[in-house]
This record gives sequence, C-alpha cells and structure tokens, in this order.
Amino acid sequence: MVNQTLQKERYELKYVVSESAAMAMRSLVRTYLPPDEHTKNGEVDGYMVESWYLDSPHLLLYRQTQDGLRNRYKLRVRWYDRAPDAPAFIEIKRRTDDVIQKSRAELTKDEVLRVVNGGQLSKFGLELCRSTDSEVIKDFCNRRDRLSAHGVVLVTYSREAYQSPVGNHVRITFDRNIVGRRCTLWQEVMSPRDVSPSYVSPSDGGPVADGVVVEMKYTREYPEWMRELVQLFELQRVSFPKYNSCVDALGLTSVLKSSGRLSNAPLS
Repeated sequence: MVNQTLQKERYELKYVVSESAAMAMRSLVRTYLPPDEHTKNGEVDGYMVESWYLDSPHLLLYRQTQDGLRNRYKLRVRWYDRAPDAPAFIEIKRRTDDVIQKSRAELTKDEVLRVVNGGQLSKFGLELCRSTDSEVIKDFCNRRDRLSAHGVVLVTYSREAYQSPVGNHVRITFDRNIVGRRCTLWQEVMSPRDVSPSYVSPSDGGPVADGVVVEMKYTREYPEWMRELVQLFELQRVSFPKYNSCVDALGLTSVLKSSGRLSNAPLS
C-alpha cells in the first residue's frame, strides 16, 4: 500500500503566461512529452491537486521563503482524489536555490490524519511500511515536532502535466484556478465549502487578469527544446510559491503581525 519516492535533485523554473500562450505552448510540449500518470484518458485540462500545508505557529516556513533563505523546505500532505479510500502523500519539499528534492510516502488518509495530528502510524500502518518509507515518515514527524507544526492552508488547483515516460527526467506542468483556504483541522480540509476561499490569480503582465503558472522541471541537462520554448514565447522567470501566495491572499500574516507573534519570532 505504501509507496515512497525519493526524487533526484531537480531544477525547477517557473513562469506565468496568458491562457492563449499556455494553449500554444501545450501544442509544442505534446510533441516531446506525453501526459503524466495521473492524467486519465480523455482529460484535456488535467486533474485536481490538493495540498495541505503545515507550518509553525509563527509561520516559520512561510517566512523562510519570503526572506529568500538559500536552504529551506515545506511540509505538506497531497492527494489527487478526495475519496476516503484513495491514498494521500506526506511530502518534504526541500529547495537549495533552483535545486529541488522531494521525498514522499504514500499512506491511507486515516494514517495521514494520525501524522498531521502529532501522532505516529498505527500498527497496521507500520506493517505496510518499507524501511525507506519509514525514514521519510520519521523525518516528517521530527520536523513537525521541532516546529510544533499544524495545518495552515489548503491549496487547490487544476494541473495539466506532461513528463518523460521513463525516469521522470523532464516534466512541464500548467496550473490554473489556484485557490487557498484556511484549514487547520482535517474536518475543514474535507469540507472546504464551509471555509471561505481566496482565489490566487497571478498576472501574466499582459491584457488578461488571470495567468497560468507554468513549471519546467528537469533532473539532467537543460533540454535544448525547452530552452527554445522559453525563447519562442519570451518567457520571464518568476517566483510564485503557491503556499506563500495563498497565505498572503488570505491575510494570515496580518493577524500574526497585529499580535506581535510574527515579527518577534526567530527564523531558526
């Protein structure tokens, strides 16, 4: 049941484009990459991604990104299907400059709830784990405990994704309709309609109000066709961390600032 993946070091470049540019880019990307494993047959606009981000009471992980710390990470839970029996993944996403490394472990949603609530896996969950999975879960729990981390924001968006069929060495995603909801409890995560959402609409700098977030990822040399794609569409790199953007859109930092908890909290 449990399947852990430790990705190789990967480079990640982000851009924001108009919907018309995204459609044109899609046509070219499809000549090099097929849809990823989460895309169902017949889907054109991709699938839903939901990520529940954890952070300290002082939003330490948020502030590390805001301050541009060279070495930083995020803790999150991600799933692609809301059904109770569908799996979820606990993830640690580390960044050093442009280099990304992500470790994840697949769990049942019941086991994820145990971990997020500050506990450990049940006996049943432990029996399903391999040694590599156990290391990821142990690392996640250690970081959770050091931060006194809890659920902060649920980030939801539609993802259209393409990747190399062998080895996942090259991956391009188009993310649309990014929504942030303040969710501190599992019940809120599973019932987001009861929680006020905040839509995050990145501007592409052009005439349209909403942009599409394009992420280009590769583990080996920068593909020449990807370089040509950037030049053809005159793409300009941007910094667009979804978690931070949703925290800002929801106004969560203003609450901490007014109480003095944000400005007085150390970064390490």
